[in-house]
Amino acid sequence: MRHHGMAHAGVLLFSVTSLLGMGLTRAVPQATPPPSLPLLDPPLASPTGTGARALALGDFDADGRMDVLTANHREGNVSLLRGLGDGTFAAPLDTATGLKPNAVAVGDFNGDGLLDAVTSNFVGTVSVLLGRGDGTFLPRTDVAVGGEPSSVGAGDFNGDGRWDVVASNARTDSVSVLLNRGDGTFRPRKDAATGTSPFMVAVGDLNHDGKADLVTANFVDTVSVLLGRGDGSFAPPVDHRTGNSPYSVAVADVDGDRAPDLVTSNFLGRSVSVLRGTGTGSFLPHRDFPVEGGPYFVATGDFDGDGDLDLATSNFFDDTVSVLPGRGDGTFGAGTRFATGDGPYAVAVGHLNGDGKPDLVTPNARGRDVSALLGAGAPAVAVDLTLAPRPGTARPCAE
Repeated sequence: MRHHGMAHAGVLLFSVTSLLGMGLTRAVPQATPPPSLPLLDPPLASPTGTGARALALGDFDADGRMDVLTANHREGNVSLLRGLGDGTFAAPLDTATGLKPNAVAVGDFNGDGLLDAVTSNFVGTVSVLLGRGDGTFLPRTDVAVGGEPSSVGAGDFNGDGRWDVVASNARTDSVSVLLNRGDGTFRPRKDAATGTSPFMVAVGDLNHDGKADLVTANFVDTVSVLLGRGDGSFAPPVDHRTGNSPYSVAVADVDGDRAPDLVTSNFLGRSVSVLRGTGTGSFLPHRDFPVEGGPYFVATGDFDGDGDLDLATSNFFDDTVSVLPGRGDGTFGAGTRFATGDGPYAVAVGHLNGDGKPDLVTPNARGRDVSALLGAGAPAVAVDLTLAPRPGTARPCAE
């Protein structure tokens, strides 16, 4: 249990900050921001379960509209919010998971063309939820992984065209890889070492060899890169320094050179770190950009329509998201903050209302809702390298 206290140190900090009144309860963007800054509309709230710590986007009921699936840590379930096509959602439909789910990912795990889900549960399991295609799920199947899993991802790790699952294990300094049998069941896990306290795992082809690689954000100021061998195993980790206490990591080409880069949200460092990729699986030293409010999670998208990727972070301390405009060379301008609900734990990018502009959604862990912030800028297309190569026919972010 040597990382248990570290994994929850942030929760104590949140409570102290709330009691002292140091964090902003609401943050309002400038009344008339300069045209070069990304623009988001005020948040739209939709109810969900208690303690929502993560979410995934996808069309779970096959109606052509984006839905939201939240992992509710306190309730031991997920809530599906069916999209109404205008940035609002129907009442949540709950499905039980293992205890204390803290992350969720999606994929077609049984090859039926319907979107399924998987959660990582703090008690040492992942729960597989096979979708019925109408917004509901079959009863869960739990699979053992390492100690205190804190995130979960999906990708094809052995090249057989099936969605496999990976969980990052904060207590045992490892990732657990579950290879898919093709019917929604999985082989026993194979663990691979990472740096200390891997809070999040992301998937991408980091060296352009057509094989899925892994990267973890480790709370001890590093990321670990594990290059895939294409058979479900991975090379030993190579660690790279980041800012202070990275909680999440995103894979995207932020400098336009077609080589995947890494971006971390540094919770205690109040910054994001950008590690520019060489295309060979190695990375240049990190460069940091400030973010206020305790950034927990980072995502990428073109929010100002200029063709360059921007960054969005969820800031737990002050109930905001920050959008940092990208310059197209791997550097970013000052962030603009936009209000969310109470305690945004994560942020996801998708198209919620069909206008072609990227929108943001946050699960608000201190509340019982999600916040949808609709894009008000020029139409743009987000670049997503996090699940390449993509097996199967179902799309995790169907639009």
